[in-house]
Amino acid sequence: MKSIFSIFFFLLFLLSSMTAQDALDLKREADALYRLEKFDRAEELYRQSLELDSRPETLFNLGNAIFNQGRHEEAAQFFSQARDAFSERGNKSDAAHNLGNTFFEKKELEQALNAYRESLIHNPGNEDARNNFLLAKELMQMMPPQPQQDQGDEGEEGDQPPPDMAPEGSETIAEQENGQDEGEEVHSEGIVDGGDEDDQTIESRPEESVESDIPELDSDLTMLEQLLDLAEEEDQRTQRKMNEERRQPSQKLRDW
Repeated sequence: MKSIFSIFFFLLFLLSSMTAQDALDLKREADALYRLEKFDRAEELYRQSLELDSRPETLFNLGNAIFNQGRHEEAAQFFSQARDAFSERGNKSDAAHNLGNTFFEKKELEQALNAYRESLIHNPGNEDARNNFLLAKELMQMMPPQPQQDQGDEGEEGDQPPPDMAPEGSETIAEQENGQDEGEEVHSEGIVDGGDEDDQTIESRPEESVESDIPELDSDLTMLEQLLDLAEEEDQRTQRKMNEERRQPSQKLRDW
């Protein structure tokens, strides 16, 4: 009878050992595919490995594979499970950091800040988590404040000037236009009165000179605006590249 139990436990132990080895082999194959950026195929093998042996390292790597396919909500679940299952603080820090990246991609900046903060608690030397924490905090400060619903209607009315009032600066413009009209009337009356032709010619020359300078001035302004637009686009591309580099998940795969 004892020999039967011994054989049974031996076979059970052998089966579990084979299962663990099969899970490890699948995970290693998935890691190789991940490094080749074949994330969909890597995901399949990680899932097969988890069916045989659920390890936090496999959960973490599966989260990375799913994240790189753009399924951030689903990736967050595996990063959260891996963070809770890891015992080593460095691994917990990386899992919390990648969890923060999923919130960042979903524009849930407050949750991202909390995850990055947790990552830094586990590992204060995690530079990726520190950089992303500062980035998320900066973006939150740039967000406009939420409008108050009670005063929404009043605010809309308050934004409009009274009917009898013109926007600031328009009165000055109107005065200048009136001045020009009066000047033109005075000038035309002088012509009707039969003023000297030479005087009329001399008076008209400054106007012709100003009009001839206008196209050149417009061309210079257009060129300046184009240069400013190009500089702004370059700054935006640089900032997007920096932000993208900061948001990248930890590419270090976990082994066991």
